[in-house]
Amino acid sequence: MVASFSPGDGIAQAEADVVRGLVESELIKTRRYRVVERSNLDFILAEKKLSYAGLSEEREAGELARVSGAQLAVFGTVAAGKKGYAITARLVDVASGEILRSETAPAGEDYLFREAARKLAAALSK
Repeated sequence: MVASFSPGDGIAQAEADVVRGLVESELIKTRRYRVVERSNLDFILAEKKLSYAGLSEEREAGELARVSGAQLAVFGTVAAGKKGYAITARLVDVASGEILRSETAPAGEDYLFREAARKLAAALSK
């Protein structure tokens, strides 16, 4: 499962959502993981919302991944800086919460998000 990416300063949630989708797409292309569709999980979350009250978004996503049977989840952030963007993705073991791998890829401009997502997916798939 690829959870929503968090937007950093100067980043709109829509931009973070685009990056999340690109990373998900690139992870699928690696054929290393079976990726669970996020929109289907959102339905499960809506059904379970009351039992998840008070959880942080990342913790909620982890719980959702567990409910779906996912073993791993990807969480990420997109931040803007003076030299462009930094996209960080973390591969997390859902059962233990252990971060198995954390990678950051730069993107000088937003049109380079796909290339950054490709690099992240390759690095997370090692």
